Amino acid sequence: MVNDIQTKIIELISDDSYRVKVINAGIYMFPSRYYYASHNHKDYEINYVTKGSCIMEIDNECIQLKEGDCIIINPRANHCFMVDIKGTCRITQLEISINVNQELAKNFSFLSSRENYHKISNCSKINLLLEQISRDFRCLNENHTMKALLNLTLAQLYIILSNCIDNKAESTDSKTNSNKKINKMLDYIKNNSDEDIIIEELSLRFGISSRYVRKYFSEKLGIKCSEYINMIRINKAKELLWETSYSITKISAITGFNSSQYFCKVFKKQVGISPVSYRNMWTNNRKEEDNE
Repeated sequence: MVNDIQTKIIELISDDSYRVKVINAGIYMFPSRYYYASHNHKDYEINYVTKGSCIMEIDNECIQLKEGDCIIINPRANHCFMVDIKGTCRITQLEISINVNQELAKNFSFLSSRENYHKISNCSKINLLLEQISRDFRCLNENHTMKALLNLTLAQLYIILSNCIDNKAESTDSKTNSNKKINKMLDYIKNNSDEDIIIEELSLRFGISSRYVRKYFSEKLGIKCSEYINMIRINKAKELLWETSYSITKISAITGFNSSQYFCKVFKKQVGISPVSYRNMWTNNRKEEDNE
């Protein structure tokens, strides 16, 4: 087994087609209510939560991540990132570009998987390797020894991630019908957050008990359904405050709030400042950029 692994590593790092580039690597602390809008890129993104919790939405599926969880996001998968309202979140992150021929990729599930993402829990070895890669990345220069050490550490990471993916595939079943219904429900909420959304009506629409819906949000996402809806609404409101000159009253109506007063209250609770202050801050930043 050991010899087989050694052979795979040697074949990979010595192959002329193999190209790897660390785009970014480091440890980052995110404040509560932090939100990074949906995006995608051509690189792999690996996030390991070392403190707190967050929600990652990948192609309209929400995944809660807590301390000790790791998520691998494959290239081109649309994803956004939200820190819950209860506290900060610290993540060790690696963004990496990998080119390798298909035959060699088959030796590593991490490189050959066609899934949009993989979630892995309780594997501290991953974080140790990510931290080592981050340190090596900070010191990387034209020194060939350092490059070789970084390549070896990356190869170790491929093996650990691949083993975790393989073990998970053997021990878990495919998505249940209930999970598929939940994903459709989350997609509906995202696309209709400006409407008056009631849990009981969602339950009837998607054939899920209201108790299961509440339990899902509480246990899987760590927040209430109403808090999730408000997070979606506030993020839409931010975009409107950035991009339009609509009044606060109009924005509150567009994003689904019953009154501008309640909108301002929720906005300040989530963002920390009022909608007007947020708009002014954004406007001032643009003016400074224009004057540079």
